[in-house]
Amino acid sequence: MSRAKFTYTLPPAAAKATDISSVMLVELTAGEEMMATKRAHNDPIRLAWELPKESLRAVNGVEMTSADGSRDKMWESMHPKARSFVMRAYNKLHNPEEPDIELFLASQLAEVS
Repeated sequence: MSRAKFTYTLPPAAAKATDISSVMLVELTAGEEMMATKRAHNDPIRLAWELPKESLRAVNGVEMTSADGSRDKMWESMHPKARSFVMRAYNKLHNPEEPDIELFLASQLAEVS
């Protein structure tokens, strides 16, 4: 399946502090979301990390995967600031903007049967 890959460049000060200049993420499929959810073992804090980690596909141009453990190893060794940037990018890719949420909720129709 081909899909868009989104590359983000860390700000210069953060790149210097973290040794990470760029990260690449993808929008998750439902199956990938389910895999991340299963790895979280009903722990909501862990889920908040597993979803962005699953979305992460490359750091500094080096691709990684869960299959060989390279993504887990990178996530564990990442500077907290770099993980925070990945989490923010994940949220930007996967969550609707507030005005869109309001429009969606305002579109509610009720039926009585």
